[in-house]
Formats: sequence, C-alpha cells, structure tokens
Amino acid sequence: MIRYRSRRPPDTVLRGRLRDLANARRRFGDQRLEDDLPEASKRKRENIAEAIENNVRKLIIKETPVNPRFYEKMSDLLSDLVLQRRNDAIEYAEYLERIKEMVTQAKAGHGNVYPESMTTAGKKALFDNLDGDEDLAMKVDQAVRDTAPFGWRGNAMKERKIRRSLEPFFDDPVKMERIFEILKNQNEY
Repeated sequence: MIRYRSRRPPDTVLRGRLRDLANARRRFGDQRLEDDLPEASKRKRENIAEAIENNVRKLIIKETPVNPRFYEKMSDLLSDLVLQRRNDAIEYAEYLERIKEMVTQAKAGHGNVYPESMTTAGKKALFDNLDGDEDLAMKVDQAVRDTAPFGWRGNAMKERKIRRSLEPFFDDPVKMERIFEILKNQNEY
C-alpha cells in the first residue's frame, strides 16, 4: 500500500549528472560544481545569508529600546555588512564570522570599550546614550537607584518621582525623557 506518491517528476537525470560531476571533481565545495547546478541551488547561500540577516535585524529591533545608541550602531554595521556581501566584497566564511561577532555583541547588549565603573547593562546603556559621560551616567544611575520605588513602571506617580530625581542632571526635557525611557526599558532598575 502506497501512502505517499510524489507529484514531482523524477530527477534521476539531474542526480546522475551531479554524481558524475562530483566524481570528476573530488574537491569538496568546488566552485565549478556550483556553476553547473540549477539556479535554485545556486541561490541557497544567498537565501541562508538573508535569513541570518533578517534574524539579526529582528534581534536589533527587539533590543533597541534597551540601549538605542548601541543598537543604532549595530544596525549600521549590519547594513554595511549586507552591502559588502551583496557586492561580493567579502567571502561567505568571513561574512558568517562577522555576523557571529555581531550577534554576540548584540546579545550582550553592549560593546567592549567601557570604563571600569560601568559594570552593569544599565550603566553601560546610560554611558552610551549620554555621549560617553561617565560621571553623569553614574549620577543618573545612583539617583534612580535611590528614588525608584518597587513597581514604578506603569505607575504615573512613581514615574513622576523618578523624573523629578533626573531633572537636576538635564537642561533639555527631551533628552531627559529619552533617558527615562531607556531606564524604563532596563530590567535592573
């Protein structure tokens, strides 16, 4: 009893041709072998690369509220890397290695160059978004830690209390609100 019968035409001719080519050219990954394949198979690497790019872009978009400045840089780096790959400026293996490094940094949520006092993800996000002002980042961090009551997110009165604690550090209310939103998206506060 046959439960499944393929509706595709048999590809025995293609399989035989591929087997003959593989036997003639024993090297694994021979570029000439790829040239003889159907167009759909040639695009396989392209499809994999695009899937990887989409997943990394999704991660960047998801994590942007936590540290906008850092993830904007990551997004720019990804765009440059995609452009290089599309222009065949880099090899596929090098591309995969760079993507791996980028994902590692993106999952960590920060780069590698921070002063010693920037020990937590929240401090690093403040440092990045306060233009590298270590002193201001430490003051804002301490002010929030001193004034943030339990369950302050979503509670207008408690959020107002935190905003008031930030007012002495910022002349520009727009910048203060941007930093407040970053603090709100950080899990440690």
